[in-house]
Amino acid sequence: MRLARKLFLLLAAAIAALAMSATTASATGPVEVDIEGGAHCAPCFIEVHGESQITNATGTPLSTCEDTFHAEIYEDGFGHVTELINAPHATLPCTTIKCTGVGEPPEEAEWPFRIEETGLNQELLEIRFCLDVAPNPGATGLHCDLDAAVTANEVNEPHHYNVSVLNWPCAGGARLVTGNWEIEGRPIEIEHP
Repeated sequence: MRLARKLFLLLAAAIAALAMSATTASATGPVEVDIEGGAHCAPCFIEVHGESQITNATGTPLSTCEDTFHAEIYEDGFGHVTELINAPHATLPCTTIKCTGVGEPPEEAEWPFRIEETGLNQELLEIRFCLDVAPNPGATGLHCDLDAAVTANEVNEPHHYNVSVLNWPCAGGARLVTGNWEIEGRPIEIEHP
């Protein structure tokens, strides 16, 4: 019985390790980002809308927000979020704001990101973000390095990009982030050189 329990725990750990390695797979190549139908981004300015939720490890919602991001992106796929506007969800409170740089290093107020290729017409957005609790923006914020899928229906809606993530672990798994956002309009075109 003891051997069976050890084998079960070993198998469960192996499955968890495989699942984590599958969700944190690193990007495989660079992209080129252009103005829709035009020149390289130097930079391009984008607006992103959607909603996000942060839960604790047991799934209890801590913050649910309607998000609007403004960002700059360059031709090599690197960029940063310049502004985040959070609004409460219709029925749940939004308790977070973008880090102010007080209580954490000032550079945490800027959210760097990059888009890279992960496969044929598949991209990954890697972003480092920091969120303060709105009632106490001077405290140390929640820092997270998040990977989100970037997708577009190239047949029906070319270059209309969606960004999504499901239960991404932050703060050592104590917080989980889920979100779905779309880039407003079609300001950019992501190319695979």
